[in-house]
Amino acid sequence: MKKIMYLFFAVALGAAIVSCGNKKDNKDCDKDEVAKIENFADLQKKYDGKTFDNCDEFFAAAEEMIDVMVILAKKYEEGDKQAKQDLIDLMSFLEQFDSEAEKHEAECPEKMAEFNTKIQEKTKPIENTLRLLAFDMMDSEDSGIDEVIDEAAEEVDNKLQSLKSDNSDALNKLKNN
Repeated sequence: MKKIMYLFFAVALGAAIVSCGNKKDNKDCDKDEVAKIENFADLQKKYDGKTFDNCDEFFAAAEEMIDVMVILAKKYEEGDKQAKQDLIDLMSFLEQFDSEAEKHEAECPEKMAEFNTKIQEKTKPIENTLRLLAFDMMDSEDSGIDEVIDEAAEEVDNKLQSLKSDNSDALNKLKNN
């Protein structure tokens, strides 16, 4: 349940970073910024480690990140396995913007409220896909835990067998003396 909350928090957080191509007034944007990013690799190149000086810049980047999330989710719905991995990587990537989101929410609470509403509308069609991905991720982690438990149980069984064998040998020696 905690992971699902993180997932939805990441969606909301990621929704807080928009591109020039999504602004109404593109006069100040250069041609590179207007080009729409449609994959995780390009998004990561553009925003990894980036900080944002103002709310508008942050919300523009967040919106672009959410747009990529929607594109990846739709590809995942169609069975694209790489899109699934990219979505998982995107969720982890978005965590680096937590403090930025908090900072800009404090600076621009009204814009954040508008932005959250806009993002909820954009992500509504992929909510089920994101839930399925969250459950799938939990299942993957559970299978890893099952393997660790199985290995530990096997090790305990081996130790018990060893102790039984040692005790049996010691008992036989005592009987023979």
